[in-house]
Amino acid sequence: MSDERLNFSTLRCQLSRDDGTVLESLIRESFLIEGIDISIRDFSKELSEKAKRKEDISSDLAILVELTRILLGFIAKSIGSNEALVMQSLFRSLKVVDALEESSVDTELLEKFTQVLTKIVLSRDSVIKWEKRSEEILKDLYGIYPFDVYFNIFESKEKVLDAYVFLMNEPDEKQLAGLKLKIHDEVKKCFEISDILDTIPMEFILIPIFTGKDKIEFKDNIMINSHEYLTETPGIGGILGMGIFYQNSMTKRDTDIINSLLSIMTMVTGSARALSKAINELEFYAGHDPLTGLYNRRMFEHFLDYEIARVKRKNYKFSLMMQDLDDFKYVNDNYGHPFGDLFLKEVAQTLEDVLRDGDVVARLGGDEFAVILSETDITKGKAVAEKLRSAFEHKKIETPDKKIIPIKASIGLVEFPTHGSTAAELMVVVDAALYNAKELGKNKVFVPTDTEIKQSLKEQTEKFNLLQDALENSRFVPYYQPIFDIAANNIAAYEVLARLIDKDGNVIPAYKFIDMSERIGKIFDIDRMVITKAFRNKKLKNNHNYLFVNISGKELKDRTFLEFIIEEAKKAGLISSEIVIEITEREAAGDLTKIQDFLQVVISNGFKLAIDDFGSGYSSFYYLKYLPAHFLKIDGEFIKELATEDPRDYAFVESIQTLCKKLNIQTVAEFVESSRILEIIGEIGITYGQGFHLGMPHSDFVNI
Repeated sequence: MSDERLNFSTLRCQLSRDDGTVLESLIRESFLIEGIDISIRDFSKELSEKAKRKEDISSDLAILVELTRILLGFIAKSIGSNEALVMQSLFRSLKVVDALEESSVDTELLEKFTQVLTKIVLSRDSVIKWEKRSEEILKDLYGIYPFDVYFNIFESKEKVLDAYVFLMNEPDEKQLAGLKLKIHDEVKKCFEISDILDTIPMEFILIPIFTGKDKIEFKDNIMINSHEYLTETPGIGGILGMGIFYQNSMTKRDTDIINSLLSIMTMVTGSARALSKAINELEFYAGHDPLTGLYNRRMFEHFLDYEIARVKRKNYKFSLMMQDLDDFKYVNDNYGHPFGDLFLKEVAQTLEDVLRDGDVVARLGGDEFAVILSETDITKGKAVAEKLRSAFEHKKIETPDKKIIPIKASIGLVEFPTHGSTAAELMVVVDAALYNAKELGKNKVFVPTDTEIKQSLKEQTEKFNLLQDALENSRFVPYYQPIFDIAANNIAAYEVLARLIDKDGNVIPAYKFIDMSERIGKIFDIDRMVITKAFRNKKLKNNHNYLFVNISGKELKDRTFLEFIIEEAKKAGLISSEIVIEITEREAAGDLTKIQDFLQVVISNGFKLAIDDFGSGYSSFYYLKYLPAHFLKIDGEFIKELATEDPRDYAFVESIQTLCKKLNIQTVAEFVESSRILEIIGEIGITYGQGFHLGMPHSDFVNI
């Protein structure tokens, strides 16, 4: 062999270049996935608007399907956030080169190792088909040094140890039994779980390659060498090993060669197996809710369109259920979001237990779930809905304070094609049916009549057209409710509220359009329009009072919305310290780590922070430790109760004020609706007051 072929520096450079190219491709594909995903979302919004206007979208749907197909293809191809594992495989390969350079094996073997190593490049195909790729490499390695078995062991989701055993030659029954026992002992040694291993099932998956003789000659001993493959990602580590049946003792040279072979297979099988798992998880969560494991909204809409197309071909009926949990806000606010998540998991499990395997069950968001009952007319659908409602009631859940509460849900039920000829119409009607179920007193099943369907469609169409017209003609405007400095008896701030001005000049409050705007994905557009106008008006009027701007939970998760606020404040020439970003306590409690990251950007840009509805949650005081609030708005329910002169309400509000004073946080009392309440909060020492007694929302900055 020439010196050039034995040049390990050259080999290292080649491996680095090859794996670096793979890594660069993966990162580029990640950006492509993000871009395609944004395009699909924007295009879907346009189609939704066209559908509402009764326009033909058949050709557009074909484009959307193709875009989605491309996206799924890229997801399957891309490793996503696992680029680190690719780099890890590179480092492993370089370590193998180092190990080979230092080993005692001869020149001929080194040449063969080098030839195998240059073939190993991580690709999508080798990741997805890791077993087939392992077989190919094992055959090459067998040509270097004959061995009898190679195995790897990983823990499956079912808490079973899957032992993949690649047999290079065919063992007899006694040899196979001895091999399994030896592998079992190796697991005990590596994982140090000898006391509990007998309780963990191990399933052997035998993969015959039989490269050598038909049968292994009977030999008394088997040598097993093993490596542990560990990563920072839980659940993808494992044990990899290689074995030889032998009669006489094994030499150091034999052991060195086996370890070198095993180092190569650790890189091939370990990295590919880990990345394969990561790809599978990416594909799963692209269509499933990560909390409950149910389908997400995107997949639900896909299945609904598919079911409608299927019905039109085969001429049958199906039912659509939508359920919303009753009083779930009470559960979240009183027991905290971790318990709320457990509650939602119980709901999801109950849905899956009651419904058939073929029914599509999805979590649309929050505490809203939807079910497609295939080939089920409205009569049978109602029986299923009642069965589900009863199952919810009988499901008892223990709260952190040891109370037992049932699941209660309002359910809207409709039938296709009776209640709508398109997916959009069906969703409008079932949404209205759900609303009516709640109006009946909650925990009810509601099926709309023909008259109610027509009325619902008419109302929803009118509301949709009103929203569209208001957005196109900039009819959403800011209203300002004053916030009083109680000690100074003057206005210190204003809270921005959204209002819609219709064609006749009538002012429509937010509660009449907020639900529809969130449902059709226009809430961001409305908030952007209102905030832009409010900022410009503040600058125009040279008003230097604080301006409170509400941010919803969805906007909290959208970094671009925060960037929009920062940019609009700069464009208007505002002093950032006069802008107060207001979030509810409920939203702040959702994901403390992510919220803290968001708020860090808010604070670093000079904005103030206000926590709204404080006191309604289970762990209210706990969050004050971690949230850098400048203002704290006490839940209006507590302020209203002060008028009853109940000493407990007084003590509760007073305790909040005392704590905030020590933390240098200014307090705002909401729902100040009488002079007596104003007098009491003044005695307690509350900094600011807000409510109808002090000032109604107005189209401009009022001066009192």
